[in-house]
Amino acid sequence: VLARGKYDMDMAEDFLTLRGQSYSYKIPYTQISRLFLLPRPGQTAISFVISVDPPIRQGKTGYQHLITQFPAEHETTVTLNLTEAEIAEKYSGKLEKEMSGATYEVLTRVFKVLSKKRMSIPKGFRSARQDSCVRCAVGNQEGLLYVLEKSFMFVNKPAMHLRFEDIEHVDLDRTSEGVNSRALKSWDLIVALKNGTQHTFSNVEKSDYEPLVRFLDGQKVKVIGGQDSQEQSVAEMMDDDDDEDEESSEDEDFDGGAQQSS
Repeated sequence: VLARGKYDMDMAEDFLTLRGQSYSYKIPYTQISRLFLLPRPGQTAISFVISVDPPIRQGKTGYQHLITQFPAEHETTVTLNLTEAEIAEKYSGKLEKEMSGATYEVLTRVFKVLSKKRMSIPKGFRSARQDSCVRCAVGNQEGLLYVLEKSFMFVNKPAMHLRFEDIEHVDLDRTSEGVNSRALKSWDLIVALKNGTQHTFSNVEKSDYEPLVRFLDGQKVKVIGGQDSQEQSVAEMMDDDDDEDEESSEDEDFDGGAQQSS
């Protein structure tokens, strides 16, 4: 998905190789800073994000977050180019000679063991539609903003990871000139970082206002926004939803065979 193109992936003991038609990359595991496993809305597909430092480059464009996507039901079988003795000695039985299962589960299991990096998956937050993310846009690029336990992760383009500890405040902007806030169907989420940078995630659905406010408040993230008090704002934003039918069914906690962390 990002960087764009089709790549063959080879995993050696100390590095990852991506081979495409125009570009090839050799990425030592020491350059992988974080891994993310993110279920798409409805859990029909899974995004696997590999964060690298320094970013890989395609021409003048750098990519710090590499995004792959798999159908949730797609399965695979892989055979490791290792002997049983090598697996037992080097990886303490955490891998097997032959592994089968959902593609994303097999891939992330191998990645975690070889890279020795933490895996972040959604935990705790649920949107009005019971997803672990909210739909929004950055500029003219639509995407998904995942609300993790200690950070935001936006996919697909421009992919970005914003840690709560780096955030000065979050502005939940419900204002629009000449429009009553109760008539608005969407709002903007503006993340102000401590270094002075701001990121705007626009067109967040009105029904996701309350879940976000409650979750961020619980994570001790400073929230500002609107001309009203927070309590009045939440009530105002949610009042009209009483007369609307919102599709909502609670999902089971996502478990991709990865340790839950953020």
